Amino acid sequence: MHVLPKIEGPVDLAFMDSGDKKSTRDLFDLIWPRILPSGSVITDNATTHKEELADFVGYVRRLHDATSTEISIGNGVEWTTKLP
Repeated sequence: MHVLPKIEGPVDLAFMDSGDKKSTRDLFDLIWPRILPSGSVITDNATTHKEELADFVGYVRRLHDATSTEISIGNGVEWTTKLP
């Protein structure tokens, strides 16, 4: 979490795989402003940690500037794309 604030944008694609699922939204909120329109954040373990990530998934699916869906590959990912 200490590195993300230092990353300068813009960013096309970010992959998140946090061992601390409770910090997922905080990490997302740090990177989301740097994501370019049509860029994406892919969050790992959406299937295997469904309960732990439920609040986060609800949050990204309600964003007015994004579309987000679960993709069932590996441990499942939540694929969130910034709308143009």
